Amino acid sequence: MRQENVPPLDWNGPMDRPFRRMPAGFLDRPVFDIFRETAEQWGGRMAIRCRNGVTRYDALLERAQRIGVALEELGTMEGAVGIALPVDHRFPAGMLGALGAGRAYVPLDLSQPADRLRYMVGHAGLGCVLVCRETVAAVSEVLPAGCRILDVDQLPGVPSGWQGAGEPGDVAYVLYTSGSTGRPKGVFQDQRGLMHDVGQYTNSVHFSETDVTSLLYSPGVNGAIRDIYGALLNGGCLCMTDLRGEGFAAAAARMADAGLTLFHAMPPVLRSLLRELGDHAMMSRVRLAYVAGDRFWGSDLKLLRGALPRGAHLYTGIGSTECATLYRQWFVPEDWPAGEGVIPVGYPVENRTVQLREEGGAEVAPGEPGLICVRGRHLARGYWRDEALTASVFERNPLEPERVTFRTGDRGRMRSDGLLEFLGRGDRQVKVRGYRVELLEVESALRAVDGVDEAAVVQDGIGDACQLVGFVQTTAGEEGDEARIVGVLEKRLPAYMRPARVVCLAQLPRLGNGKPDWVGMRGIAAGLGRELEGRWSAGRAVWKGGDGDGIEKRVWEEWARVLGTQGAGMGLSWGRSGGDSLKALELTVALEREFGIRLPVGMLDVEVTPARLSARVREVMEAVKGGGKVPASLGHFFIVPWAPGASVHDRRVAEVLGTRFQVEVLTLTSLEEELERVSSIPDLAARCVERISRTTDPGTRVYLMGMSYGGRVAVELSAQLRSKGYTVAMLGVGDIASDSGYDALSRRAWAAWADSAGGNSGWRRWWRRCQAWMRIAMGGWIRGVARLRWQRLLRLTVRVGMALFGGGFRGGALAAIRRSQVSLWKIPHHAGELVLFVTEETSQLLGGLGPRLGWERHADVVRVIRVEGHHTNYFGPEFGTGFAERLLDAATESLGQSEQKGCRSRERDSAVNTTGSE
Repeated sequence: MRQENVPPLDWNGPMDRPFRRMPAGFLDRPVFDIFRETAEQWGGRMAIRCRNGVTRYDALLERAQRIGVALEELGTMEGAVGIALPVDHRFPAGMLGALGAGRAYVPLDLSQPADRLRYMVGHAGLGCVLVCRETVAAVSEVLPAGCRILDVDQLPGVPSGWQGAGEPGDVAYVLYTSGSTGRPKGVFQDQRGLMHDVGQYTNSVHFSETDVTSLLYSPGVNGAIRDIYGALLNGGCLCMTDLRGEGFAAAAARMADAGLTLFHAMPPVLRSLLRELGDHAMMSRVRLAYVAGDRFWGSDLKLLRGALPRGAHLYTGIGSTECATLYRQWFVPEDWPAGEGVIPVGYPVENRTVQLREEGGAEVAPGEPGLICVRGRHLARGYWRDEALTASVFERNPLEPERVTFRTGDRGRMRSDGLLEFLGRGDRQVKVRGYRVELLEVESALRAVDGVDEAAVVQDGIGDACQLVGFVQTTAGEEGDEARIVGVLEKRLPAYMRPARVVCLAQLPRLGNGKPDWVGMRGIAAGLGRELEGRWSAGRAVWKGGDGDGIEKRVWEEWARVLGTQGAGMGLSWGRSGGDSLKALELTVALEREFGIRLPVGMLDVEVTPARLSARVREVMEAVKGGGKVPASLGHFFIVPWAPGASVHDRRVAEVLGTRFQVEVLTLTSLEEELERVSSIPDLAARCVERISRTTDPGTRVYLMGMSYGGRVAVELSAQLRSKGYTVAMLGVGDIASDSGYDALSRRAWAAWADSAGGNSGWRRWWRRCQAWMRIAMGGWIRGVARLRWQRLLRLTVRVGMALFGGGFRGGALAAIRRSQVSLWKIPHHAGELVLFVTEETSQLLGGLGPRLGWERHADVVRVIRVEGHHTNYFGPEFGTGFAERLLDAATESLGQSEQKGCRSRERDSAVNTTGSE
């Protein structure tokens, strides 16, 4: 292979950003040893942010040590360790614990079909699987006899001084990818190779302890290696999101709140986040965006540039699970044209040499396309338990055993400027929405269906429009058996591997020599798409049905837009239309935006059709209007928000509380209502009392929780309910002082908004600060006008503010009107315990008010519960679950106290009655 000139590491990259290079000899140290050293250095710092809250380095180290010790105590267990855990802090802890015990780990994605998981578990020879309460039932169905289960939440403490037993030469992981033999293939790597990948990434992007990086990949794919270990071996913060379970909106909100600095995603995910969701706040502090894993088009580059702060770097490249480290990379210059073509994949990477070969093995002429072969150290060690397959694609020279050549199967062309262009697969492997798929594996699954003699699969379209079309030759030689075959595949293949169409034929199209007629089948596949194009006009869906309220039409149009022309039938299911989990999240976001409602992420299952989805949307809309509830079991829990109605965050809290209580999120006044007549705090409470009285009898235990300003309304509401004979078993107030302090919180929130301009643009930050102070000043004016209830002037002021600042001014205007009533409110005394939930930031900002924020003057007892996050996000997507669980504990404790009081009261009544009878 010709040796290419490797450009300087920082060419066009973050050369001025300080960082610590991986130290000399790091390849000869165990992974867990490096992590333990990092965790001990940064023990109190945040290591992971996920849906379960935050995890510090010291806590992550302890959890990983517990897992490692438990695995060691299993003794001479054979086989690797499976990891079947949710996408939260427990998954990286399981990975690190396995490495610390010197065990190879196998990530298991439980969304995969059971048959596929069962094969992976058996092929890997798993001796133990890490589980938790949420996953143990699903895992048990696919485990063979004798495989042990460890619940990571039920492990004992760590013996003092446990260091781990892993070595650099130990196998680190086995990652299963689509296999050309018709079965998944397991790529395995040792700890030294893993560290080589992390070191190359660290040194390329200048990863340091100040960085916050995303995790938008499944932990079971190669793309997640750099995110997870790059963060946790450098002292940075890993911002994890389970896209399937949480959705794009939750991912965007968490990344924005975390202050993301390194963004890493495949192009399909990038498009959904930026184009469909339209939320650029998550990119406000990003210094480097890393896009790889699929074709990176010029249109993607343009989209990303529009979202990134000025001066942010754009990093891309190409690799594979077998290559471990990227073999080409580069930082795309700011002046690189964003045309319609594919962005090149980069220049040489140190210790990686690329050769383009002809089919016969000879090197191609300069500028000609060829098959990409990669040579270097620390490539994957091969395919797990498959020496024949390993030997067929990995070339080893006995004279240089450390340098291996891998035949990637990709096709490329070397440009005259040294950049490599990626031209697609040279064999029958394709990319479908970012996933690598071997067509032979899909064909193998088709042939395994009863009644199928022959099968062939072709690719139709490219990029996001790429779908698979399957052709089958059936035993009976009859057509029309598509539905049964697709139904079988839904149980055997993940959504991205299933054909969007299955065509049953009496005979597969063949050439004169008997070989499959691939060109002819691609033509048939393209024709299937054209048959449906009559429903489209100028790229927009044309509805030909009819429904009274228009819901079906609007659902169908969004369905067809997301899936393309292939999804243009009301009777086709989501799975049979080629829909996958990422597209499902994209459609969910679109429908929520279209109808102004919140939909469960799991509403889009593989069997749902546009007609059924329309019915489900209609049911949700009717439920929102009707407000029907099930009878309360332990009491009725009311959440008082600060805003007009329930947000998705309120509903998340309500879901946790709903396991034991009947829960309702109350509705306060909207901005339009306040502009007609300003409502005092007693007015808002009276509105809530009216709602509660329609659904709840006075004899029912009532639990109240007010969020922020809603906490003040909850205190007033408690007094009004008591006056009407209700029993308030619990009164909770969320992160707010009794009669002051909101100004400091508001200034802090606007300061954070101004700082979020990010980038190197000083004028932009200066302009955002000016806007923040203008909004603060206008908010002060609105408070004065609202306090006087000068409604005309109030309406005029709000119109001016919205003209200046846009629709985002609505929330600030409503908050200012709410705050105008605080000084006019006479706080009623609460005869009982008030539970105050306080964040660390609020306790510091309002430290002059005391630890109870002034509520001790208005309640018999104030109990303070510390919660994570800050004032604007403590019950949001990242910290909401933890907050809700603490709220549930407090409510349950209040319930127990209430029952004890009832027992004591009954005992006193019994004693009085007994004395009277004597």
